[in-house]
Amino acid sequence: ISDAVTYVPVTFYVPDTPMDSAVEGELTARLRFSWSTATATSDTTLVSNDDTASDTVAVSLKDEATGIRLETNSGILSIDAVLSVKILTQGSDYDVAKSAMSAITEEWTLYDIRAYVDGTEVSPSGAVELYFPADEELTIYRINSDGSKTLLKGSLEDGYYVIRTSSLGLFTVIGEVAGATSDAKTPSVGDTNDLDLMLLLLLASCGAAGTILVTGKRKKIVRK
Repeated sequence: ISDAVTYVPVTFYVPDTPMDSAVEGELTARLRFSWSTATATSDTTLVSNDDTASDTVAVSLKDEATGIRLETNSGILSIDAVLSVKILTQGSDYDVAKSAMSAITEEWTLYDIRAYVDGTEVSPSGAVELYFPADEELTIYRINSDGSKTLLKGSLEDGYYVIRTSSLGLFTVIGEVAGATSDAKTPSVGDTNDLDLMLLLLLASCGAAGTILVTGKRKKIVRK
């Protein structure tokens, strides 16, 4: 059997790398064993190499306003990084997200999530975990720089909906994020029409009041 080849099916994933977040789970593969190149050994032990792991420390960042957290290690993101989270309701980034989400739903909230070191934006070198405060499952899309969207699968863990991503930036969230203010939600078509109607009524009432005031003054002048 010296020329025989054996294939062994395996499943694997590569944690804390862009590949890990891209495939969003395990990959299937086959290990190829070529017996002609195999050599015998009496060593049956496996020893892990922890030299690089010992140099990293946990990095845990939190945005106090929204309660959103970022968890990773110093091999992925600097320990000096700070987390910035903004809820966007208008602007060019909002318009890009609106176009990307048009075929999905009109009810979503846009979060701009980034990391900075000394005021300069930095990107993680691998996958990080984002924790969104939530009491129920959320649906989260990452809005890419080319205007496309990527669905990010996650899970509900101890009051948070957790996703893994190797890229920060724009995220649309469908569902209720605990602590998000109602005025920061994406307005629906009905909300916009109601606002326009209120503005028109306000302008009309101001115009009527001005007419009454001018008429009253004219009548006063006539009596003199």
